[in-house]
Amino acid sequence: AIMPFLMLGIGVDDMFVIVQAWETLDENERNHKLVDKFGMTMRHAGVAITITSVTDLLAFAIGASTAIPSLTSFCIYATFGILFIYFYQTTFFLAWFSLDERRLEDSRDACICCWKRENWEPNQCSQNSMMTKLFSKFGDLLSIFAVKIIVIIMTLVILGFGLWG
Repeated sequence: AIMPFLMLGIGVDDMFVIVQAWETLDENERNHKLVDKFGMTMRHAGVAITITSVTDLLAFAIGASTAIPSLTSFCIYATFGILFIYFYQTTFFLAWFSLDERRLEDSRDACICCWKRENWEPNQCSQNSMMTKLFSKFGDLLSIFAVKIIVIIMTLVILGFGLWG
């Protein structure tokens, strides 16, 4: 019952890695053709996805050697699931992602992609990344010496409670 959620989590994580690598291309890389931009994206994201998938695959493959039959079958299915997710991410998802980026570059509508918008400007609200602002402020907060001390003390208190019982 947990296998679909496990596979979904691994697949979504891989998609986030690819999209994040796409969004963090610098200005020089963004001026290239679409195919080259996807090549640069996968140069960065492909390594992370491959390492994650290989380690997960090996962990479940080793787990398949256990003496418990139900755990053996779970690990075998998870091993093949991770293999298929890796193949899916590097082929199917990337192909659809490239089609969507081509649609965006051509100023086409998302729901009716045969409709081309003229003089289209993106919404100003969609151009501001709330996550970037939030993590920037959180990073600034964590850079304060007093906050560092508080975090260390809280960590030690939690560790103490964990060791105690």
